[in-house]
Amino acid sequence: MSKKCLYCGKDLSGRKQKYCDDLCQYRYLSIKNDKHKKRSISQDLRMLRAGRKQRSGKIGVRYN
Repeated sequence: MSKKCLYCGKDLSGRKQKYCDDLCQYRYLSIKNDKHKKRSISQDLRMLRAGRKQRSGKIGVRYN
């Protein structure tokens, strides 16, 4: 059984294990990383709260 590239499905030869070239590896990993990551409810609430504060202008940049 020959191995196939995870992105494009070409047959792999030699020492290549998962991808036929760097471009296929980059594309496959970028698609894979777009999936929803599991976060806890408290993390989601913290992110929402921080976003609201930032939009309301309460967080500002301090210059020394």
